[in-house]
Amino acid sequence: MAKKEVTRAAAKAVKESSAESVREPSSRKNNSSNKALALAGIAVLAGLVRILFAQPKLEVKPIDRIPLEEMSPDRFRRDFANARPVVLSGAWSEDGWHPAEFVATCPNATVRTFRHDSTSQTWAQHVQVGLGPVSEYFDSYFKPEPAQRPTPLLYGFEMSLTEECPLQLDRVTIPAFLGEDAFHLCTNKSGLGWPSVLLGPEGSETGLHIDTHNLPFWIAVVGSSGRRALKRVRIFPAHDKALLQYGRSTKAANYIFDFDPWRPDGSKHRGVFESFAYEAELRSGDLLYIPGGSPHAVVNLADNLGVSMNFLDLKSMPDFVRRCNAQSPLCGLLQGKGEWMLDALQERQKNDKPLGYFGFAGLRDRAEFCEVQRAKAAKDKKEFSTGLTDYCS
Repeated sequence: MAKKEVTRAAAKAVKESSAESVREPSSRKNNSSNKALALAGIAVLAGLVRILFAQPKLEVKPIDRIPLEEMSPDRFRRDFANARPVVLSGAWSEDGWHPAEFVATCPNATVRTFRHDSTSQTWAQHVQVGLGPVSEYFDSYFKPEPAQRPTPLLYGFEMSLTEECPLQLDRVTIPAFLGEDAFHLCTNKSGLGWPSVLLGPEGSETGLHIDTHNLPFWIAVVGSSGRRALKRVRIFPAHDKALLQYGRSTKAANYIFDFDPWRPDGSKHRGVFESFAYEAELRSGDLLYIPGGSPHAVVNLADNLGVSMNFLDLKSMPDFVRRCNAQSPLCGLLQGKGEWMLDALQERQKNDKPLGYFGFAGLRDRAEFCEVQRAKAAKDKKEFSTGLTDYCS
């Protein structure tokens, strides 16, 4: 029965109960009985209204948290890869990665800055504000106490580590089960700019979004040591039609959502409540894996630095290929490279040891890294960044 019909029936019952009390005033006993009936009818109506118009509750499941040493490549591929998110504790060394340490290492690196706008139709509701030296950004948005920082609050987002701060590459250690990446193979080991660095001051956020080409990714987080939460992440299941009906693809973003992931409105987006969400709070040294195609949103609870990488492994390859089209530059990279690339990824799956960045990219050492980056810059007709010039001179 529709809401209006149920409400109308309840109101009629109340009206009839009240009318009955008027028609039979012969005794105090009858009056008392009829009043009781009227009150009962009102109570039924109120109960129905509460049930019909109550805000539904979204089911939120905690993300599994597993110590890094307990996660084998076989377990990851069986239970999590391309299936559900997982937090690995103790997975990333904090040494050299605290925001102040990073900026001191690469003060001349440049970072793009974004403000969050919940009404924006851009990717992740991020509106770019500027591009400038990371040291200046840090002085404005990290050094002062949170209450003394400029508004709007700006997120330092997606700084390419290989281009802007290659000195930090020696500090990168990637777990064995995250060692596959077709993009490093098909770009002659140069990659696509990942891993990247994100500088998240307390209170900054990223709106609900899906990563480019539905790629999976991981993010490691460093900030205040101890048990203080640095990021809160909410993740929805990939390719869930109950969610996708409240969004659309645009030229500016691969997908825009119309609902608030933290406080969805049941009166407007009731289908969201037919789904569920995963949620976790990340602490310093944690690494989070998110399967490809999963809508997710982030709030920074305290100042932190994130190191992130999108990648393409064997588990996510079939979905990526199905969604490829002629306009996609990433799809074009893989064209004609099928058999040998698949063989190389399968070979990488045999590895059960953590990888430094050079080993992950298939590079011998720093010298080959610089050689590959020079070839890439020449091909793209781009000048070396200050970071690469200093690192490779």
